[in-house]
Amino acid sequence: MSLGFRLSKRPWYPSVSVFSGVLLDMNLHGMSSILVAQELVRRSVLFVLVTGYGARDSDPPLVQSAPRLQKPFTYDELMRVVRETFAQRP
Repeated sequence: MSLGFRLSKRPWYPSVSVFSGVLLDMNLHGMSSILVAQELVRRSVLFVLVTGYGARDSDPPLVQSAPRLQKPFTYDELMRVVRETFAQRP
């Protein structure tokens, strides 16, 4: 299954303009997803950060304030965070 995206060493942004919401892993094959998070904020797309790391003081404010799902997580935890976050979407 292809999602229409590929990773590269330069910033990339999907050309799709509307998402219901995004589950965004903080580590994309060794690259930080902060640029992607910034673009999602710019586009007013709700997202949940999925990470195996705790919040860091050095994280940008948009990352610190984003909903987080700590790995490993259960199905019930995933559903709770998805409902809480994406239920806000009109």
